[in-house]
Amino acid sequence: MECVVSYRRTGSTIFFHEMELETQT
Repeated sequence: MECVVSYRRTGSTIFFHEMELETQT
């Protein structure tokens, strides 16, 4: 769950959403 860590580090919901999309692909 690296996307969660990135989301917490940046604190941007948009970034977290983009990462989740990339992980799903």
